[in-house]
Amino acid sequence: MDASVIIPTHNRSEWVLRAVDALFRQDYPPDSFEVLISCDRCTDGTEESLRSSFGGRLKVVKSDVPGQPGALNTGLKYARGHLAIFLDDELEAEEGFVSAHVRAHRAEPAAKIAVTGYSPVIIDSSSTPYTRMVARDYENYFTELARPRRKSAPTDLCGCNFSLPLSAFREVGGFNERYLRNDFELAVRLLQLGYEIRFCAAARANQRIAITADMIIGRTRERAQNDCQLAREYSWCVPYLPFYRVLANPSVRRRWRVLWETCGVASGLFRAMRRVRPENLRLANLEYAARYCYGLREEVGDWRGFRRLAQRN
Repeated sequence: MDASVIIPTHNRSEWVLRAVDALFRQDYPPDSFEVLISCDRCTDGTEESLRSSFGGRLKVVKSDVPGQPGALNTGLKYARGHLAIFLDDELEAEEGFVSAHVRAHRAEPAAKIAVTGYSPVIIDSSSTPYTRMVARDYENYFTELARPRRKSAPTDLCGCNFSLPLSAFREVGGFNERYLRNDFELAVRLLQLGYEIRFCAAARANQRIAITADMIIGRTRERAQNDCQLAREYSWCVPYLPFYRVLANPSVRRRWRVLWETCGVASGLFRAMRRVRPENLRLANLEYAARYCYGLREEVGDWRGFRRLAQRN
């Protein structure tokens, strides 16, 4: 078995059905790769719908560990392929997707590499301003990954679409279930073990945005806590964390110093303003920044503690 495509999912039956359907239209020999769906506490009939629609052509397993990292590790336990390919359930792979991931690894058989695929966001007339902003951010991200002679960084591993030999997961110990940003944390450990991260534009899976601005903002506190944890455990990766630029840029630092003292009130104010103007991206970004700042304050205490954390590298 050449490859195992592993998709973690949680109560998004309609989305994962589309993702699996696209995988069964690949140009790669069907008996040379498997599709494995790891269900994280699904209560919407996902497992039943998958088995009804695809029968024995795919493997459906139930994760006993809550959260995406646990679902990914569960999928790895059942994987039989030499190569593990990870795909989010809102992505629809183009027909050369599996072939491209396999070729990228075979092109460097002696190298220790992970491969990030290309996942552009689908935009149409019904797309919200938030979706359009995310699409631009992703395109800028992939443009940077495609830059020649780029040095690998923890941010290069895009968790929605990447591949790694199954043996590498045994070497590195799988996904760390304590981390929300599990792709970043995995990349840190891989880089420390001498792996490099390659970008493969041909490994394309088109992305539909399943989350909203409110959902992202709702995770901000956990994101801030996660980033502090990364900074403490892996001090060398601090320059790649979002808060690093706060101290690197004097004008940004001054604005954040004010936000640091007022973030509790500010986050409530921006939320109230967004109720009136829910599609306003500037207000959404300001609320995110205020809540992220509040999460940092909970973790490090005062401004001096934040500066010490941000200057650990």
